Order: sequence, then structure tokens, then C-alpha cells
Amino acid sequence: MPRKLVLPLILISIGVLIELFHPFNAMAATLGPGWGDLLNGSAGLACLVVALVVVLITRKREG
Repeated sequence: MPRKLVLPLILISIGVLIELFHPFNAMAATLGPGWGDLLNGSAGLACLVVALVVVLITRKREG
């Protein structure tokens, strides 16, 4: 596997695992209902967006 794909794959897997296991529900339960879903969704989406930015920067540097 090319080295340039390692970081995006790690970030994508972290984002997907956050969405599957909801690790921030306990922390957000003190804030009120629905905050756990919001926090997990935004953290997962942020990981996916960062992975996209890393891929775009890598492509720009290559060519």
C-alpha cells in the first residue's frame, strides 16, 4: 500500500468507528438529550473531512 494512503485510511477508519460505537454519548449525556448524537456525528464528519483534505493536498503535491 502506498504511504500516501495510510493517513487518510486511518482517519476514515476513526470516523467510521466513532459513528458505529458512539464513544462520546456518556460525556454528552450531561448536556441533554440529542447532544451525544450531535457530538458523535460532528467528530466523525470532521475526521472524514480532514481525510479528504489530506488526500487533496497529497494529489496537489504529486502533480
